[in-house]
Amino acid sequence: MEHAVLPAGQEGQIAFVLTADTLSQDADGSIQGKPVDQEDAIQKIKRARDGSVLCTGFCLERCVWRDGLWQQQKRIEKTVESRYHFIVPDELIDTYINNSPSLTSSNAIAIEGFGGQFLHEIRGSYTAIVGLPMFELRLALEELGFFEGR
Repeated sequence: MEHAVLPAGQEGQIAFVLTADTLSQDADGSIQGKPVDQEDAIQKIKRARDGSVLCTGFCLERCVWRDGLWQQQKRIEKTVESRYHFIVPDELIDTYINNSPSLTSSNAIAIEGFGGQFLHEIRGSYTAIVGLPMFELRLALEELGFFEGR
């Protein structure tokens, strides 16, 4: 969030700034981010068969433009954990990689779209695994007054 750059505003203008990221942990305790290449993705996908824990965190700020600067009024940080088993048979791994955003996804797991057929089990938030926990985000937006006057 500290690196987010907002364009100049007008006095009293309100801006909501959202950042988010996801990390996974394999059953053996290894922390997994996005794969570095296809071979790394294949290894991550195979390890996910034994189950993974995923955390997606987001930071939401309400800022106001005052005296020529964006000033933070309130900030909400939230982390949402989910557990899942994602099982791609060896003979389908290349097909999965070629038909999903796995190379840009935490742990090479993309459960939306084509990847949905490999999601065996989930405990927690589906949208956190997709990359942004929408239920919790809506609550945070309500708390910051995003929907007021709409």
